[in-house]
Parts: sequence; structure tokens; C-alpha cells
Amino acid sequence: MAEKKYVVLLGDGMADDPQKDRENKTPLELADTPSLDRIAAAGEIGLVRTVPQDMEPGSDVANMSIMGYEPKKYYTGRAAIEAAALGINLGPGEAAFRCNLVSFSGGPSQLKMADYSGGHPTEEEQKEIVELLNNELSGYNARFIPGVSFRNLCVISDFSGSPDLKPPHDNAGADISDILPSGEGAELFREIQEKGHRLLSDLPLNKKREAEGKPPINGIWLWGMGTAGAMPSFAERHGKRGAVVTGVDLIRGLARLLGLDIIHVPGATGYVDTDFEGKAKAVIEALKETDFVFLHVEAPDESGHEGDLDLKIRAIEDFDHRSVGPILEGLEEFSDYRVLLLPDHETPVQERGHRGGPVPYAVADKEGLQNPQNIGRRFCEQEAGNAGLEIIKGPLLLESKLFS
Repeated sequence: MAEKKYVVLLGDGMADDPQKDRENKTPLELADTPSLDRIAAAGEIGLVRTVPQDMEPGSDVANMSIMGYEPKKYYTGRAAIEAAALGINLGPGEAAFRCNLVSFSGGPSQLKMADYSGGHPTEEEQKEIVELLNNELSGYNARFIPGVSFRNLCVISDFSGSPDLKPPHDNAGADISDILPSGEGAELFREIQEKGHRLLSDLPLNKKREAEGKPPINGIWLWGMGTAGAMPSFAERHGKRGAVVTGVDLIRGLARLLGLDIIHVPGATGYVDTDFEGKAKAVIEALKETDFVFLHVEAPDESGHEGDLDLKIRAIEDFDHRSVGPILEGLEEFSDYRVLLLPDHETPVQERGHRGGPVPYAVADKEGLQNPQNIGRRFCEQEAGNAGLEIIKGPLLLESKLFS
């Protein structure tokens, strides 16, 4: 008997609010999504709460939950997961922090978080800045490791403390004075960020960027503290071999911690310019060798953080047309399969940050996709809510819906 194949199709941050100036429709309703709707029409649709109500609604917590792991038991901080993606094993006394390259606006006395992504630096710009940080900030027992674009890591040794570090993507446009590090050990991070701003403000590459109409990369922002932790492997938890296809280190790190294979796709950027088709092909190829593949597409989330409704609609449509559609077509070569579709959390364009409310999911198998029973049903928040099904604990989702 041939093995059944299992696929998770995750559009990061797709869930949103009704838009008053767009007939009170959400981005999922406004987008043209024949492939997402095909899954919704073919099987079960409902809501799932991926983030425990007393935890921050980060992609780290949400995706850990979706993978079947209770965040309250296993979560030690976002940066520890991203460190795993880069092959960094945190030792005793070491703490990892996400280090965004950011763009500040305004004068010295009233800086604002103009762009949490620093205008999406090129690889060359990123490496130049990370090298500078390592040369100039090593006195803080800190080392900086390049990730992808604006996403980097800082590992600090001999660290003790529990500072409150605000995620920059949840504070777009905020006055820096309102979101500076606070709590135990915060002074160190204030010093590092202040010196980083001084170092980067006069970089020649920023003059070039400004001449090209791009925002300057004139600051760094530390957040997402994490320390070493351990989780049972995905195979131990679910009895399945698996792989992930993603453009971001967070999901790669989670995969490495869980013993899942990491499929690297050239051109996978974690933004709207990612290689959607390349990811789809990678999913189908990986399924020839393994039981389970988790596809993660970051683009809708980034669009939500930018507060750009039209860009978010386009990102959802690209996910649908260029990734999900080809995957559904490619799955036909397998004798049996089941597909789970969902976002990890809400990223409302009006708020430009994450929210941890329940999100829609849809699950369908091969027979349902070939003979859909709910023609006309769409994959969106309202349809999922109307179905009357809600999974309160996200870690139960895979076992109860995908692998059942």
C-alpha cells in the first residue's frame, strides 16, 4: 500500500479584518483565490487558535503550535530558534537575540521606527553592516551573525537578565522613546542600539541608497531573546518523516530543532519577490522522498506589516496562483494525500502588527478535491467562523485534522 502524503500550506499572516472602504471584505475575500477556495470546498473548514491567549502572537509561537508542540512547554524565545537555523548551538550563559537592520526617521531627540526591515537590504549591504557591527561592538560580549536581508542574530555571552524587548514589526511608526528596552539588563541593549545608530548613520552605502530613493539602514533593533532548549523530534511526536520549504530562518530553525529536512529554494526571500513557483516545485519533489512537507510563505505577513492592503491582496493571490495551484496539480501523481491550509496568525493591515485571535483552516484529501461537495465556499475568516468548528488548542491541529 502506497504511503499517504501530507502537506501544510501556510500563508503567514493572511488573516485580517474587514476593510471598511472595500465593502467590509477581508484581504482573503478581496483576493482571487481559486486554489484556496478549492480546498475549502473540498473538505472541512473551521477556526483554530494557534497562539495561547496569554502569549505574544509571534510567528515563532504560532508555528510551533501548528507543528504540534505546546509553546508554554517548549518555547524559550524566537532568537534561539533562528540560531538553530544557522547551526549555532547556544552554550551555558549565552542568549540569542534577533537583530533587525532598521530605518529610523526624525531627529536625534525624536526618532521613529520608519521601517522595521531597513528597506530590505541586499546581501552585500547586510554583510557589510554585520562585519562593521562585529568589529565595533564586540566589547559588549556580542557577536553578530548574518541571516537573510534585514533578519540577523546577535549572540551575547555571559548574559543574565530578562529585558522587555519590543518587536519592531509590531511598532511601525512608533516613537523610539516609547519602545526602548526596559527591565532587567535593558541598559546593555540601549547602549548597543544607540552605538549601532551612530555607526550606521554616516555609512557611504546609505548615501547611495538615499540617492536611489531607498530608506537608509541607520539602526539596529534587538528583540526575541532566546536560550537553549530541547523538544522531541517530529518523528517522535507524530511518527512521520518530513521537510520544510521556507525563505526565513525562523521556520528553518524550528525544522532543525524538530529533525525535519530543510529544502533550500534559490530565490526564496521571505518577501513578495520570493520564488513562489520554485517553492511549489520543491514541495512536490520533497514528497517523493518523505511523508510530510510544510510550505511556509512569508509574503502576506510582510505586506500586513507594511500596512499595504493592495500588496497583501497581491501576496495572497501569488500564494494561491503560483504556489498552491501548482502544488494541487502536482499532488495528483500521488495515490493518496491530505492538505491542510491556514495562516499562522492575523496580521491586520490597519494595525501593522500580529494579533493572536483564531484563524481559518481548511483540510481536504484527494477524494474531496476531486469531488468537492461545497462548491462556492471560500477560504476566508467569515466562512470559517460560520462553520461552527473551532480548535481551541493549536497543538492538536495536526493530529486531529491532518494525520487523523
